[in-house]
This record gives sequence, C-alpha cells and structure tokens, in this order.
Amino acid sequence: MHLFNRAGWPPGLTLAASTLLGFLGYSYATLSRARIELVAAGLLIHRPRPGRSAPYYELVPLRGKSVDNSVDNPVDKPRLTLVKPFCQS
Repeated sequence: MHLFNRAGWPPGLTLAASTLLGFLGYSYATLSRARIELVAAGLLIHRPRPGRSAPYYELVPLRGKSVDNSVDNPVDKPRLTLVKPFCQS
C-alpha cells in the first residue's frame, strides 16, 4: 500500500521483487508466501510478466468485503503485563 500511495494510487503498478524486498526486509520465500495469501484472500491481483520483467500488481478495494472479527488477541485488548518502572530513591 505504501508504494501505491507514493505513486498517487494508480490502478496498478509494475514492481520488481527486489523493490518489495528492499521495503519489507523479508526473504524471497516469505514474499512469495505473503503474495499467495493476499491473492487467495482476494486483496491483491498479481500478474506475472514474461521473461525477467517485473510483475504487475493491483490492489482490490475493500468496499463490500466482510471482516473477520474472530481474532484471538485483538489489538485493543493486548495480553501484556504492565511492569512497574524502575525508580531509584
């Protein structure tokens, strides 16, 4: 989303894996798994191009999509234990 935002929200972008890996800091295998999951969830359209050309990506709008609220640990209710700050007297 960051790269789409920087580009002014075009309908699609051609992005090399090296560009994505530079922003994400992940391995290529992790990038591939994440891309597969986003495509399967219907959030991303990925169109490979022939040869060594960078693939074409489109973001799918979230309008009308259902949201899964069955999260074990929602962000607004973290399972963190507060620790008293260390104070020297």
